[in-house]
Amino acid sequence: MQHSLRDMAKRLAFADQARSQGATTWSLDYLRSMDSGELLGVREGMAENEDLSKVRRRFANALHPDRVRGLPAWTEALFSEIMRIVNGACDRK
Repeated sequence: MQHSLRDMAKRLAFADQARSQGATTWSLDYLRSMDSGELLGVREGMAENEDLSKVRRRFANALHPDRVRGLPAWTEALFSEIMRIVNGACDRK
């Protein structure tokens, strides 16, 4: 799970760098296109509801929009969209 979060952070840092060089929006297309298991860091046979609940909670602890209150509005919007992607992946899995 930590590897998945680090990998996601690297991708977002790259996107942030592109944004600072003139890009006006974040692109989360790569995250949207990932296989649910890959995005969530879930191995085959781990797709039980209890396991997915734990995975969802870990992502929420790290990425829930409430954790970025007081930061710029785009941060909250970004975290909200990432959580929508994660929740969708959990629902599909």
